[in-house]
Amino acid sequence: MSSKTQNSATDIENALTFLNVAKAELQDQPEIYDKFIKLMKTFHQNQISAEEVTQSVRDLFTGYPSLIEGFGQFLPN
Repeated sequence: MSSKTQNSATDIENALTFLNVAKAELQDQPEIYDKFIKLMKTFHQNQISAEEVTQSVRDLFTGYPSLIEGFGQFLPN
């Protein structure tokens, strides 16, 4: 497996792990998780910018600092 393929696989694995963590942490507030998934879909459809999705996720995850931190790992440096 090439290094690029390994990195892509690792990125996907990390994203799936984050989704599972977020879903578990938000189990008592599934509407927040659902809004997060909708935001990600909107972003991937290029309907909002990276800056907009970042701010929206930070607002959505207010009160969940570990989720904000976890999401931050996917942001460009």
